[in-house]
Amino acid sequence: CSSDLIACARMARLLSQLRHGSGLSVLLMHPVGGTVSCYLPMLEHWTLGVSIYGIQASGVELGESCHTDVRRMVRLYDRELIAAQCEEPYVVVGFSFGAVLAFDMAQRLRDRALVPLVVLIEPPLLDGLRNREKNAAVAAYEFVFGGALDVEWALLSTMTPEGVVHSIAQAIAVQQGVTDEGSRAFRRFAQLVRVMGANAT
Repeated sequence: CSSDLIACARMARLLSQLRHGSGLSVLLMHPVGGTVSCYLPMLEHWTLGVSIYGIQASGVELGESCHTDVRRMVRLYDRELIAAQCEEPYVVVGFSFGAVLAFDMAQRLRDRALVPLVVLIEPPLLDGLRNREKNAAVAAYEFVFGGALDVEWALLSTMTPEGVVHSIAQAIAVQQGVTDEGSRAFRRFAQLVRVMGANAT
């Protein structure tokens, strides 16, 4: 974790501070390779004066055990933050598999009001919008805005992608108290579903 541009300080077994700064902090979650080196080109151009932390996977260093369960990994990483006394608001960033970790980590941090923003870069998804037990756009919406949407999951799997978008937009409109499907608000809900679905597939 060394670079001419980054002063790396190991704060805990898996947590390193890559850059010192003030205000909000950025937390980089490792992709499938286990290190945060993929973010270095981005950091070279980052002019914001924020603190940047990186979490690498257990198992990267010799003698460490590897974890294959995402939730277990995230619990471990959360304990690392607590142990290093890094209880501050984070913009959580994840690339590829790191986006899966970032999403779960953000849920844990959200419970302690420590995550104003989650950035998912090219997140993987096993399936597309159709034939999923829970639609990716719905899961993303429920995470961001809180509360469950009233959607018929079995019915979604029989719809076209645009039908799925419309059905989820209807559920969001009901939750938000919007009754006119021709309104600008409804169109924005539909676009929100498209964007969340596209980003998650």
